[in-house]
Amino acid sequence: MAYTPLLTGPMARPVPFPLATFPVSPRSPRAAAWDPNGDFVRDDRLYHISGRVEVDLSSAVTLTSLTSYADYRQSIPLDLDGTTFSSGVSDDTGRIKTFAQELRLTGDTPSGLKWMVGGNYQHDKVFERLIFDPMITSGTAVGPATFDSFFVDNDQKIESKAVFASLDLPLADRLVLQGSVRYTDQKRDFAGCVRDNGNGQISAALGLLSTIFTGAPQTIPLGGCGTLGANFLPAPIVTGKLNEDNLSWRASLNWNLDSQSLLYANVTKGYKSGSFPTLPASSAVQLRPVPQESVLAFEAGAKLGFGRMLQVEAAAFYYRYRDKQLVGFLVDPVFGPLPSLVSIPKNHIQGAEITATLRPVAGFTLTASGTYVDTRIDRNPINPTGPYGTPSDFVGQRFPYTPRWQGSLDAQYRFPAFADLYAFLGGTITARSSTTGALLSGDPAVAALEAGLKIDGYALVDLRAGIEASDERWRLELWGRNITNKFYVNGVTRNSDFTTASPACPPPTA
Repeated sequence: MAYTPLLTGPMARPVPFPLATFPVSPRSPRAAAWDPNGDFVRDDRLYHISGRVEVDLSSAVTLTSLTSYADYRQSIPLDLDGTTFSSGVSDDTGRIKTFAQELRLTGDTPSGLKWMVGGNYQHDKVFERLIFDPMITSGTAVGPATFDSFFVDNDQKIESKAVFASLDLPLADRLVLQGSVRYTDQKRDFAGCVRDNGNGQISAALGLLSTIFTGAPQTIPLGGCGTLGANFLPAPIVTGKLNEDNLSWRASLNWNLDSQSLLYANVTKGYKSGSFPTLPASSAVQLRPVPQESVLAFEAGAKLGFGRMLQVEAAAFYYRYRDKQLVGFLVDPVFGPLPSLVSIPKNHIQGAEITATLRPVAGFTLTASGTYVDTRIDRNPINPTGPYGTPSDFVGQRFPYTPRWQGSLDAQYRFPAFADLYAFLGGTITARSSTTGALLSGDPAVAALEAGLKIDGYALVDLRAGIEASDERWRLELWGRNITNKFYVNGVTRNSDFTTASPACPPPTA
């Protein structure tokens, strides 16, 4: 944990805890700090029911109906400050209800042509409430009006309709052309805001902010929305609509060289839905949605088999994104820099991957895999902002949480033990290069702070041994994960006054 206050000087709220002198965690996965009286048990629940009905309309045509309903609830408490003081605690609560219905017709012809047409309807109700209690930081105040706790509500209703079709067309004995297309229309309604939790603190603070900006006394009721609307006047709630449609498609050419080998090339156009952010925004402008992102993807590869001794899979790819959604920061006049999805106008990914499996002798298997991914932002979003509120230039940066290199090496030897039992010994080495946990500004004034948002690369060693039935229907295994006790970090976060790291969990001990 590093304490880096959003605000300093006379406008900053004094924090009644010695956060600046709290000791930095040693590089040990067993070293952690949290509120001693806090309950940080995650509580999720999911019910899901689905049904599938197939009717053969003829010997070559089948009608399929897919129906599903899901109900999900969550409660994800987090200690944001990473200390033993009650300075920042959140609970990400919410519920999602989803109903989906799909009908499709599939068929084939004696010539080998396969086709499918269908339609899909989906309705989602998504409610998220971020509970901050407490949240005592340098920015939780408007002048003399301080606030220690509040809610952030995000209520969305999404209706999606789609029609789709696909075709598999044999061009020659081992050459197949595949194509698919899907048109989607989505309507999204939003209602949300920063909400007073009933104690009147944030109502008073944002009411004062509205009074300062409008020059007239303004009040916000207990339990009401505090996010200010047009002309900085209190709004009953912030609402919005996001109606989008798109046409996604895919074309692929597959050449089966033999029963073990395949060459392929494909091009795909795809989309990811836009959405409204969940932010403690003091102004409705900050709750504007991010639009849908699109990607045009090119990929070519091969799957080659050389008997049982060697199999190789390799691919090269290039992805061109428009309006890609990445985690960035928006500056709120009260809360300061807030993590949020930002829309990056132009960026791309290029890379390659390979996996090889070698079986030089009976029972011994060696598998090596590697991935190279080069990501790059080609054009800045509107008002690019770094995690510490400084103006930024993201052009040329790599995507967060996207290491350039990843790889693994796995070896296992399986041999007869006794009767119908086999024993096995194995191990795996996995490695990845460094990355970052956020888009960085590159500003020399905050370079030391942004260094805390970098994630080092690491290599891990796992071992395993056991016995199993000859038909592999059951197995008894002893294993060790990260046997060298390597310290590594999965993620880093900048939230309000706090920069925290999430080390990987240590293996269980007796």
